[in-house]
Amino acid sequence: MEAITEKIARSVSFLSRFTSTLSQWTKVTIYNTLVLPHFIFSTSILYLGNKNEQNRLQKLQNRAMRIILSERRDTSVRSMLKKLNWLPVDKFLIYQNMILIYKIQNSLTPQYLTNKLENHVSMHSYNTRNKNNFYVTTKSKRSTENALYHKGLLEFDKLSQTIKAAPSVEQFKKMLKNELMGE
Repeated sequence: MEAITEKIARSVSFLSRFTSTLSQWTKVTIYNTLVLPHFIFSTSILYLGNKNEQNRLQKLQNRAMRIILSERRDTSVRSMLKKLNWLPVDKFLIYQNMILIYKIQNSLTPQYLTNKLENHVSMHSYNTRNKNNFYVTTKSKRSTENALYHKGLLEFDKLSQTIKAAPSVEQFKKMLKNELMGE
């Protein structure tokens, strides 16, 4: 976790060196090229991090947004997120993991991931409102509670049936992002 945070910090620092000479579009492109991949490819690790670690990542994202938008330190984070159409770090990590679970649910991932999931409907034949939710075992160990499958599946089950039933990954992403942005 620390190594990922340091890489993100170095990338944001690199971005800050060229603030006066680059356009906003170019700064966003640099962010998407140098910083965002660290979030995307490390999502599963970052998602399981504690609040302090996620707060540190949020501060780095805030710094990057101020650099990109040439904003002062007292500018509202919410307004910068809205201008850039970005999600805060904690919601971005949820977004990325929900996409992974959607792909697993719809067999768009390798078989070894798909085989690990069970729905309530496969456990019993009762017609309940949660029949399409995932069956998540309840374990008493803290390590299991923080496991990606456990934490991610519980989060996925909270999504509305409309979002979970999206016919394509693109539509799922769009509806999920709107939901997470509060639209």
